[in-house]
Amino acid sequence: LYAVTLKRVRYHSDIKTDELENEPISRLQWETCKIRTLKAGTIDRLVANLAPIDQEVDSSFMQTFLCTYRAFTDSGTVLSKLTERFRAVAIEESSSSSRDQIKRNVLSVLKAWAELYPEDFSRPDRK
Repeated sequence: LYAVTLKRVRYHSDIKTDELENEPISRLQWETCKIRTLKAGTIDRLVANLAPIDQEVDSSFMQTFLCTYRAFTDSGTVLSKLTERFRAVAIEESSSSSRDQIKRNVLSVLKAWAELYPEDFSRPDRK
């Protein structure tokens, strides 16, 4: 289940005022972007969102997930699902760059998890 919100972002663009002038003038521009936020899902979909195929890991989602997953599952299940996602990449018929992206994302999540919550790996699971 996703929620979509609109966010106005600003950026600077350089434009030239005259063909003869070489110095650009910086102007402030506004753009509206759609932000898709995952609100709920199965553990499989949540893990798939942790390690997406076509983009980098969403750090805010990853931090939120790692902080709250204990309310609905245990660390063993999450670790198992991440391992499955990593191994399934070799079987899937996707492009080499997509496979590499998923592997990088899974490794990134595991690294952050171990750094932020090392206690999850040193004690028995408790739900």
